[in-house]
Amino acid sequence: MAEQQDINNLLSLVKKGDQQAFYMLAEQFEPLIAGAAKRFCKPPVFAPEDAQDLRQEAMLALFKAAKRYDAGQNAVTFGLYAKICINNRLICARRHRLRKLRTDGRGVGRPRKEAPIKKGNKGRVPLPTDIQLERLMALARHDLTDIEEKAFDLYLSGATYKEIAQQLGCSVKMVDNALTRAKRKVKKHAQQVQD
Repeated sequence: MAEQQDINNLLSLVKKGDQQAFYMLAEQFEPLIAGAAKRFCKPPVFAPEDAQDLRQEAMLALFKAAKRYDAGQNAVTFGLYAKICINNRLICARRHRLRKLRTDGRGVGRPRKEAPIKKGNKGRVPLPTDIQLERLMALARHDLTDIEEKAFDLYLSGATYKEIAQQLGCSVKMVDNALTRAKRKVKKHAQQVQD
């Protein structure tokens, strides 16, 4: 409880424009920032040299979280709020990079080779190529509702059902239902893409 009080004191100083207080706050949340940047800095979207840029994005998210956090409420701790803000910011950075890679015409990574179907592998479906995956996601997104699309994107980024529920402001059961429907729709379109 004393640690939360220290954080609340730092937050009030940050809101008043105290840079030193923000540096102290950032030092306390360094493991969260480093972990988030490391988790998102993976090929083919980001290269190892992008790690520092992702850390800066995470720091900006922490700063905005510190400015916006309402210390008077008791529903969410600042640590959880900061984690959600940082993850959302890095998800946006990844989406922006993916969009940029697609518009540059380079695509993402190298094309996948289809897995050969050998004797004895009955029922095994070959891995789709990158082009097939892009077509699949475009077809599926057309059918997904807003909540299904958001939940599915967070799920693909590695978020747990609980984290998705917190980020979307809904129950875990609602996330489970949305993901079940989204997976069913994606599976339905997968056959069209394979053809």
